[in-house]
Amino acid sequence: MFYTIVHLSTVIVLFLIALTHYYWVLKPDAEPSSKVFPYIEGVPAFHASKLGTFLVASALLLVTLFVMELGAGIIGFLPTYILKIGGTLLAAVFVVRAIGDFRLVGFTKKIKDSTFAYYDTRYWSPLCALIGLSLLYITWGS
Repeated sequence: MFYTIVHLSTVIVLFLIALTHYYWVLKPDAEPSSKVFPYIEGVPAFHASKLGTFLVASALLLVTLFVMELGAGIIGFLPTYILKIGGTLLAAVFVVRAIGDFRLVGFTKKIKDSTFAYYDTRYWSPLCALIGLSLLYITWGS
């Protein structure tokens, strides 16, 4: 039961994150919010193109489908060892994102006096850590 709750929760969260990225692609004149985008001295740290955002959204959607297969084996076309390796690598990606780049994102960020830093510390990094730990549990806990 707990495994199912963790699995479904992780799938739903990943799907919602993917949908949010698709929304940003389709939203006309989308200006990145300082809550979800790092700014340095009032200037965006980088400029995300619509194509780049679309690719991130699509990758997140593929990750969502992979996690569905990982936890429920709905389609059953991937060998177990691929699922285990993929699940472990995805978990590592999310945990590394939570740890951060020692500058702008994650628990180790140096720039901490921005709106993004506030939200990253309280929401985005813990969410990435939780997704990473959930993926480890989904991959190895069954």
